[in-house]
Amino acid sequence: MKRFVTIAGLGLAALAHAGVAAAQEAWTPPPMMFVYTDHVAPANTMAYEAASKDLIKKVRATAPGAKLRWLAASGMGSWYVYAFPMQTLADMAKIDAQWMAAVEAAGGPGIMTASAALVDHSAALIAAYRPDMSYTPANPRTAETEGQYRRYDYWYAIPGKAQDLEAVAREFVALYKANNIDSGWRVYQAVTGAELPLYVVVNSGMSPAEYDANGEKIDAMLGDKDDALFQKAFAFTRKHETLEGSTRPDLAAMGPAPMAETPTQ
Repeated sequence: MKRFVTIAGLGLAALAHAGVAAAQEAWTPPPMMFVYTDHVAPANTMAYEAASKDLIKKVRATAPGAKLRWLAASGMGSWYVYAFPMQTLADMAKIDAQWMAAVEAAGGPGIMTASAALVDHSAALIAAYRPDMSYTPANPRTAETEGQYRRYDYWYAIPGKAQDLEAVAREFVALYKANNIDSGWRVYQAVTGAELPLYVVVNSGMSPAEYDANGEKIDAMLGDKDDALFQKAFAFTRKHETLEGSTRPDLAAMGPAPMAETPTQ
């Protein structure tokens, strides 16, 4: 993780990972999230994880670093995402300043060299949570609340058709509520990026197999109703992509950090 503000808004790939990370939270998803993603060559993933954990330990041992909070996730394709909760866009500069203060307190930019050297490329953007297009079950299944597996779908709207796609998302919410489905989803909208409008739907599960089995159960319950809505959504979509990943509590920073007596060590 390098300095944040200098690269904000450079890419779209991180957005779905914001959704993956957000589900890791124990509270309601925040209005926005700053999402930073490192893309690493498969051969370097083990070394990258070791270097990143060492960097996080050093940063979290400082006074400014102990105040930072972020979620983490990783997935096939060797990406690692770090998502920082935000209330407003103004928080972006605050997060950047706090991170750099923590790095300085931990020994300076040199502490990031080991992990940075293993990164093929990075991307960053800001994602907004869309509760109006998301569905939270009244009584969610265990996999919904405890599972670390995530499936997320990129929906790139046809220019001028974003409002239509959003309307279909709300129809999905109404359908699931009417049938008391115990499986929900979160929707995030890209605030920055070159391929807007873009929405990402994030689903949870215990594993790919459990997620697929649950999907078949829901299909049986809804019959053709959900299929019809998917076809309606595709009419307003220029591109659709699916990715998989899992939350990474070991790379996250959600609770208070232990303070070292000598934080630069």
